Amino acid sequence: MNKTGITNAEFKGMILNAASTLSKNKDYIDSLNVFPVPDGDTGTNMNLTMQSVVREIENTEDDFKSISDAIALGSLKGARGNSGVILSQILKGFSSQTADARVIDVPVLVSALNKSSELAYKAVMKPKEGTILTVCKAIANAASSQKTDDVIEFFENVVDSGKEMLEKTPDMLPILKEAGVVDSGGTGLVVIMTGMLNFLKGIDVDIDFSTGSAEAKSKDAKIPKLEYDFSDEHIHSKYSYCTEFLINGVEGVHNDELRGKLEKIGDCVLVVGDGEILKVHVHTDNPGQALQHALEIGYLNDIKIENMDEQRKKTKKQSAPVSPRKSIALICVSSGDGIDEVFKQLNADVIIKGGQSMNPSVEDFMAAVDSIRSENVIILPNNKNIILACEQVAEVSKKNVQVVSTRSIPQGINAAMVFNPDISVNENIDNMNEAIEEVHSIQITKAVRTTSINDLQISEGDYIAILDGDIKAKGFYANDAVLACMDDKDLKIDDQSITLFYGEGSSEADAEKLSELIEEKYPDVEVDVAYGGQPLYPYIISVE
Repeated sequence: MNKTGITNAEFKGMILNAASTLSKNKDYIDSLNVFPVPDGDTGTNMNLTMQSVVREIENTEDDFKSISDAIALGSLKGARGNSGVILSQILKGFSSQTADARVIDVPVLVSALNKSSELAYKAVMKPKEGTILTVCKAIANAASSQKTDDVIEFFENVVDSGKEMLEKTPDMLPILKEAGVVDSGGTGLVVIMTGMLNFLKGIDVDIDFSTGSAEAKSKDAKIPKLEYDFSDEHIHSKYSYCTEFLINGVEGVHNDELRGKLEKIGDCVLVVGDGEILKVHVHTDNPGQALQHALEIGYLNDIKIENMDEQRKKTKKQSAPVSPRKSIALICVSSGDGIDEVFKQLNADVIIKGGQSMNPSVEDFMAAVDSIRSENVIILPNNKNIILACEQVAEVSKKNVQVVSTRSIPQGINAAMVFNPDISVNENIDNMNEAIEEVHSIQITKAVRTTSINDLQISEGDYIAILDGDIKAKGFYANDAVLACMDDKDLKIDDQSITLFYGEGSSEADAEKLSELIEEKYPDVEVDVAYGGQPLYPYIISVE
């Protein structure tokens, strides 16, 4: 008997089962990352993004509109890393087509999957084939060619098409073939789709994709901790009530209109969303009026009203003086106590713990931007896997948020060194972009698996040297990997200034010994040693 439609309860169950299946397979997906480094995080980032979706939909009404809105909002708030941001766009596209459905049938699924692929490609400035994008497009193309009206048969066919394309990804990206893996993000998408299919088929197990079994173990993911005080705006607002809520069922675009009304009755106004669902924050003396304005365009939930006068009384005695509003503020992502201190000395307004294996979410950055007493904000992501999340923040924030695409801690430090709040935002961006071109970054870590990459035969446990994102050298000892990497033709170490940040797996004595070896080999080079405290990487090295 054909099953021609999916009910709202089934739709919710499909999403929850997809999240569960992904959670059980996130470690396997992490292991597929091409680089054999101890921070493969595609599965972790996709899982954290999906868990944010779960939190949003668990308490929603069981109707397509509420569930779809929760999927879009949850994935946006929880998006972490490149894979999480792309997944959030896939889910946003899918849910945009299910929101107004009376029943989800094959035509709705075709439209949803095609919209998913469309938004996924738009999320990436330079789309690369052989990735999650290719797998998503293959699923969308397969959806468009289906002749069946049975939703289970439809899902089986599109999932099979996704798997077939996933197996072809090594033929599209030589680096995947060299490492002997398929694309990790594409695998994550196939896992999610399989979880949705299994729920429809009534399969009460989650497949372990690494073994084919029905059992899988998974470690709890570490969630980045934000290092800033949310009470800053509370202390300095002249209004009494911090008011937050969600508006659902919004028809049309009302962001600017609502923001204008709220700014007349309060400050610290934030209106975030893509039209169908909005998240609102405002400080006001009349929260009832704020709610009334919102009710004009939709219905409300998750209402939270806090009396900031009481908070001020509690914090007044122990609170230190707070700096006045700034023309431009700086947010830096950092990893390690010593590196945190460097950014503090360079006048970073907010330091967010993050980096490899700890990618902050879009919501984390939005909260940081909202906490700063400035209408102009510059973000230094300092990791290539965090840039997309920052760019999402720049798109949805009401403030003038600019992202300098720093891909490493050394680039971030160089950019922060030329930051000047007394000149324009554009001048700062130009100066920072120029500064990051003047520095090379070397990261030293241990390989977590045996592989072949960039013509290097790497064994598990080898030290590997990553120069500006590419593995360039290996060694049985860390010092060997460093010195071999410095011979790379792209570095040309002559009259260079080098800073060794030592972290987990090394000591000050180890770093001093390494600096002596570098100066002995390159007599014209000046080497400084500094405590970084970064996890997973014994050394992060700045060469400029």
